[in-house]
Amino acid sequence: MKYTFILIFITTLIYKIIECKNVINAIAFSYSTDFKYAPMIDKFNSLSEEKGLDVEVKLNLLTLANATQLINDYGTTIETMLKKKNGKYDIIFYDNVYPVRYGPYLVDLRTVLPKEHIDMYSSGIASETCTYNDKWVGLPVEVDFNALYVNEEILNEYNQEVPETWDDLIKTSEYILKEEKKKILILI
Repeated sequence: MKYTFILIFITTLIYKIIECKNVINAIAFSYSTDFKYAPMIDKFNSLSEEKGLDVEVKLNLLTLANATQLINDYGTTIETMLKKKNGKYDIIFYDNVYPVRYGPYLVDLRTVLPKEHIDMYSSGIASETCTYNDKWVGLPVEVDFNALYVNEEILNEYNQEVPETWDDLIKTSEYILKEEKKKILILI
């Protein structure tokens, strides 16, 4: 028994030495079975291996099927880990409503990422949803909208249909703006 333990220990140690990868641990939660995080992590790991970066991201994905706590407690679980300064996770995927809750415990990403990288997000909604007390505490993985408001009165006024695609939305919006500007010029 003693020799089996030593053999397993030595084998594990040799494996870890040979593996020599920098491991980044990430945690995420998903209500749906459409796991957006896993494919993204898999793609990163493939590119990392292809480029010889020796970096691997390991994702702990909590779902309705595997969570041991009430799902409503994911936010509390993350906050508790952050308060305890538990360094188990390097990347935390969280909903963009939580910067106020997690912000005090997170590093300002401007101190660890190039300015050019932050600048890619600074002109969009991320400047509002990913900051806390003038600190960049997150970057968006996606922008998730569940609804798009349609003003049917204006659409009817300009004889336009409800847009069904982004291209339709842009085309319809540009048309209505152009027509609205004509009204303003007539009033002046």
